Amino acid sequence: MKRTPALLLRLVTPPILFALFAATAGAQNAELAGSWRLDVGASDERRNGPPLVETQLTISMAGDDVRIERAFTTPDGAGRAHQATFVTDGKPHDVQGLLTPTQTVRARWRKEKLQISYAVSRGGIALDVTEVWSLDKQGALQILYSTRVQDRNITRREIYRRE
Repeated sequence: MKRTPALLLRLVTPPILFALFAATAGAQNAELAGSWRLDVGASDERRNGPPLVETQLTISMAGDDVRIERAFTTPDGAGRAHQATFVTDGKPHDVQGLLTPTQTVRARWRKEKLQISYAVSRGGIALDVTEVWSLDKQGALQILYSTRVQDRNITRREIYRRE
């Protein structure tokens, strides 16, 4: 039986595309893994709340799940640490909260960006927060915080340099 090039292309293309997708699906975000230090001068100041402080992040991955460890110094000089593992299936799950014992979040990959969403309440005001973690063109880690409060959006970014 003689096979035409079009038939060969139809037979070969799906397995090749599947293999390429499977090989890159979990690894497409691996560049976020590592140790990072906050670049206070390149980051946006907080509008409310304490000023930015010395912060170090350690990001590791297991499959598509992401573990983020933060070590930072508070404005009064005290050291604190926080760690959370984010299940990146887009479904709600609880993690250790930074300001509360637990925080319900949704995390998912959107192409090469990690998106984490959650709701918090401060002073009786409900806030919806979305964090987008990505690498900028210079290879720095950028976290873009978009906070919806009442009927307005507040956006702020933090820049981290690889250690």
